[in-house]
Amino acid sequence: MKLLSENWKRYLNESKAYYYHITPTKNVKSIMRNGLQPSIPKDMNDVEGVYLFVSVEAAEEALMNWLGDRFDEDEDLTMLKVDSSGVTSTSQKNAEYEIIANNKIEPQFVSIVGPI
Repeated sequence: MKLLSENWKRYLNESKAYYYHITPTKNVKSIMRNGLQPSIPKDMNDVEGVYLFVSVEAAEEALMNWLGDRFDEDEDLTMLKVDSSGVTSTSQKNAEYEIIANNKIEPQFVSIVGPI
């Protein structure tokens, strides 16, 4: 049934939904080759997954607040756009601005928005 729904969406050319991910720029080449791998953030005891934001605005706001504190000041960062059709299993965090993908996101579903 899910496959039928996905095929109909493509056939009808419905607009796609996207998520956003912020990563150190040094990781981009590997991500574009291997995809986004679920992991547990090294400084947290949290759920394993790929942490995604529901909008560019949510990603930027997080970066200006708590997320920015998790990176070194001089670390180059890149924003990635993730096609939601590559996200097959999610769990919502306590905040409405963040989604956790429980599956590996293949590289064909990831594109580079640009440096931040």
